[in-house]
Amino acid sequence: MTDDILAEAEQLVDLGPVEAAQAILAEHQALLSDARQVAARANAALQVARAELERLVDRAFSGQVVTSEQVAAAHAAALDGERYATFLGAVARRFEEPVAAARAALADALHTAWLPVLRRGQDRRISAAARADRARMMGSVTSSTFPDDKRRILEARKLAFDLAEPEFGRGTALIDMAADHGARLDMALRVGKPTWPSSEDRERRYWGRPLSLDDLTDAA
Repeated sequence: MTDDILAEAEQLVDLGPVEAAQAILAEHQALLSDARQVAARANAALQVARAELERLVDRAFSGQVVTSEQVAAAHAAALDGERYATFLGAVARRFEEPVAAARAALADALHTAWLPVLRRGQDRRISAAARADRARMMGSVTSSTFPDDKRRILEARKLAFDLAEPEFGRGTALIDMAADHGARLDMALRVGKPTWPSSEDRERRYWGRPLSLDDLTDAA
């Protein structure tokens, strides 16, 4: 990818909303991480309480004295620990919802930011394809065409195609860049793009970009 294509894309992208969405996501992720750590510590404490019950069983099995008070205290600690760990787990899961919403908001911001680049890429492909259409109309070659005329027509047509092709490739690069950075583009559209030489009608149909009133006015 050339630097000038990257520069063109950067002029079209407003990353302010993206950076704001990233900051919000980072904030919610930090809160979720903290909540999960608290829940993990509660689960660790619960395992300790349960291990104490097992230790009392082992003591009794080995013939040592275990009082009802000790058993009651160990059961109470395990039950309290289980309740607290369950509660903190529910709290941590509650923090997952804003994280998911922030991720979705970031995806929307990325799409909005890179959509102009996607559109510019489509515009460049459409423009290049229109030039290819004009090249096809530069002259007709039949079996009765004089050799010199035939050569000139074919050379002029090839030159016109060659001059338009870089713009077509530039448009494809912009589309791919936009999709790579978050512009929503169906994978089937991305991998099945018409190849060069295309036509304006084919490009407009493929990208869902019909002629607008402005296009018709400009053409007039």
